[in-house]
Amino acid sequence: MAALLIRSVGVAVFIAVICLPLALSAESPSQPAAMSLPAASAVSSPEPNLLLNGSFDEFNPDGSIKGWRTAGHTGIEQNIAPDEGPEGKKALRLTCTQFVSGSPDSHAMAYVQGSVALKKDQFYKLTWWARGGRLAAATQPAYSAVVDIGNTTSWQRQFNKAFGLTSDWRRYAHVFQAPEDLPEATSRFAFYMRGTGVLLVSDVKLTPSDRRQEWLPQLGTLDGANFLPNSSFECGTAGWGGFAPDIHGVGGNPTNLPAVPGEIDGTTAWHGKNSLRIQLDQKTTIVLQTKSGREEAQCPAAANLGWIPLAAGQPYVLSCYVKANKADTPVRLAVYQPGIEVPSQLACQSIPVGTQWERIAIPVKSNTDTFAWVAIGMDLIKPQAMVGTLWVDAVQFERGDKPTEYAPRAQVESFVASSAPGNIFADPASGLDLSVTAFNNGRAAATIKGRLSITDFLDKEVLTQGVQLILPAQGQGTVRLQGLLKNRQGFFRAAWRPQEQQEVPAQTLRCAIINQYPGADSPFGMNSPYPWPILQQLARKGGLTCMRDWSAAWDTIEPKKGQFDFSAVDAQFNSILAEKLNVLPLLPNPSAEWSSSADLERVEREIVRTGRTWARNRLICACPPKDPADFANYVTRTVSHYGKQSRCFEIFNESLFTEYSLPQKFGYKIDDYVGLLKVAYGAVKGVDKDLQVIGGIACPPENALARAFINTGGLEWCDIMNLHDYPLVADGAEAMAGDLAELQGLMRDRNQVRPIWMTELGCYADDDPPFEPGYRIGDGAMQKSQYESEREAAIGLVKYCAVIFGHGGAKIFFHVGAAAPINAGIREDNGDGGGIFFEYGGSPRKMYPAMSAMANLLGADFRVAGAESQGPIHAYWFRTPGKFVAVAWRNKWDEGTQGKKVALNLPAGVTALDLMGNRLEGQAVEVTDTPVYLLSVDEATLAGMFQWKNTSRD
Repeated sequence: MAALLIRSVGVAVFIAVICLPLALSAESPSQPAAMSLPAASAVSSPEPNLLLNGSFDEFNPDGSIKGWRTAGHTGIEQNIAPDEGPEGKKALRLTCTQFVSGSPDSHAMAYVQGSVALKKDQFYKLTWWARGGRLAAATQPAYSAVVDIGNTTSWQRQFNKAFGLTSDWRRYAHVFQAPEDLPEATSRFAFYMRGTGVLLVSDVKLTPSDRRQEWLPQLGTLDGANFLPNSSFECGTAGWGGFAPDIHGVGGNPTNLPAVPGEIDGTTAWHGKNSLRIQLDQKTTIVLQTKSGREEAQCPAAANLGWIPLAAGQPYVLSCYVKANKADTPVRLAVYQPGIEVPSQLACQSIPVGTQWERIAIPVKSNTDTFAWVAIGMDLIKPQAMVGTLWVDAVQFERGDKPTEYAPRAQVESFVASSAPGNIFADPASGLDLSVTAFNNGRAAATIKGRLSITDFLDKEVLTQGVQLILPAQGQGTVRLQGLLKNRQGFFRAAWRPQEQQEVPAQTLRCAIINQYPGADSPFGMNSPYPWPILQQLARKGGLTCMRDWSAAWDTIEPKKGQFDFSAVDAQFNSILAEKLNVLPLLPNPSAEWSSSADLERVEREIVRTGRTWARNRLICACPPKDPADFANYVTRTVSHYGKQSRCFEIFNESLFTEYSLPQKFGYKIDDYVGLLKVAYGAVKGVDKDLQVIGGIACPPENALARAFINTGGLEWCDIMNLHDYPLVADGAEAMAGDLAELQGLMRDRNQVRPIWMTELGCYADDDPPFEPGYRIGDGAMQKSQYESEREAAIGLVKYCAVIFGHGGAKIFFHVGAAAPINAGIREDNGDGGGIFFEYGGSPRKMYPAMSAMANLLGADFRVAGAESQGPIHAYWFRTPGKFVAVAWRNKWDEGTQGKKVALNLPAGVTALDLMGNRLEGQAVEVTDTPVYLLSVDEATLAGMFQWKNTSRD
């Protein structure tokens, strides 16, 4: 049976009536967005500041700041004092001259007690100004600080946010929702640092906000009857995606169909000329292949993109015209709203239909104000045979108890789209190929005029073009716009707005122009494979060439002693290799359930303590095997089976410091890991001495276990050392350099230098979040690595990669290969942003072309050549075949260049490129916080550029 993994039509991700994001950035705090649901009562006058003396202009008789005190470990030396703030305001200055780490109270803190009363589920707006400072003779400044609101009785955090510091004042603003009632008497509002340095804060305001959580993008419920754009598919599949309720994915990353599970049929329709045909048969199955096995969609449906606001208690009805290729074909109509872990079903009914067009409908009513989207498809659940064809047309979602006569959302509708999968174009010389398609439902001809504009990575408009279509009555037309932005690379957002719709935001289309990565191997990969081939293909195109795969677990391969079965893992590996990607097998666990030495009573106590019954098998398999010989046999058999598909094998995931492998909470120590690594090393080399073993604790570079692994002699039993990091991005990539340098020094001291593979690196952002305010990406570890914008995340990623590669790194695997369901309707640990490089359907985030450019510049065979970080510029340069490549950005803490521009003079033979890989013209290049690339065939010329004498400061 051939598996058809959904044809990617490359159609626009349609966005209409978009509410602006409500989480506010540090640089440009925005105003609240207009709401489609009735807003809470407006505040008639400015709310008072809930925070005592947040202006820092009230003082005690001794001159100290009224209400504010310090807290922290008794060994920490710190003080607070008044200072001058921005714009004539007063400020609080927190100075820490000696720090003690490793304790729960390891913080230099300025706080006010008993000042803030919060109400559960109420939204609040917090704003403040801050900047950092460097202590005299300090080797590094305080890179970040944290603002925290907590309850001193329960220590429940109401709000906790790390924010980056610079030497300049910056304004910060965030909206958050209180998770519980906070009595004023037990409240604590604090700013703190996790090391020595200077923090200045000013003008801190905490006020109630009348915002409510809204799901985005929103489809406004206009006066017309039909809420759904392109509801009869006359403009192709614009505004539609796919959903199958029986497809879930695994590993905490809910997924679903990445595109419409069908295609436009121009030969039959109830309205207009087009309908949507969804077909399942033995040749066109829809299969999700994961590490846990194969999921085959039995209920594929077309689902609209965007959220529709519904009012509590109001009746609504969903209807459509359908027909099938045989009688009694069950058709599923469903309406979904946000859920906790998966989208929640608000209404659903399966209705049998025949071979002639007929209208079916279901009623919808919610007890609360909510947001919703619809899905229409087949319902071929067993024992139904998974064979059938369904045609869908004239979909209508409207107010009322019963359907009215079908009508499109508007008499004339138009959409911007591209034919490229994910809107990603891999030939800069050809540029972008877009189209604007429109349909006129009127009885007379119509002319539509509008404006297409395109912005770049910096959100700067780089192209604007008028578009006009003359549409016949009841007819469709398309204007093709080819060769846009030729010879440009990077991220672009195309926006289309018809003249007659100036009052609503434009439809937008995320696009990228990249150079397709040419090699079989690169410096980059993903911590887990993408769940759909289209995403694997786009990853490969962008230079993400290796997938770290968890499926080769002992429990899977040898479920009973001596009974080996590689079929499930074969299917997973083959799905990766079929896309011309490499696979890195991870052997994640020390045991199978049958071979584990786990204390089952201890495991059960842990299950009772946490309530996580699903973790039982993980905890059992995390313990050492009763017989190491069984473990050696499993490794030998696995490596023998896959040694031709992969030349590297990673032994265990995050041992000791997590519960995946030999958890410290069960009493296991570094020697337990090194002992089993030695067994695995011998087994791998016994199969083929040229195979590579990846070992280590897979912990952050600052973790003491990384040093313990080296000092215990663990490097003797591996060829490559692994690290994982979900960095506190508020610190910046520069903060990682010292820890990596220390690890390199320890390796050199033992004469056991090994390359480092960062087999998990977190870095996230989403400029189009699925809901606001309160949007958070993933779990607590991922949230540390969440930037305020995709631009900041792309800049940060390039810096992190340069720092890692500059200190012994050879490969980086990004977390995670996620693909959230349509509209990402999940409240907890939302996985949409966890898909670091792609939005729904594979449309790019800004981080994707940034990593593509870096992959193309470095290639797989690069070596670090030099570094400079003591002047006004941070720079790392690398030897690649035929050239040297430097990555350079401004040192924002260099005291000699504060308030001045920093530029590099370009000698002959040196080429400068921007972050997206575009050539920068001129005799000099300004160096800012955004990295630039410098290319030369001569290392001495390149290295000489970073000497102060060659740096101009104005």
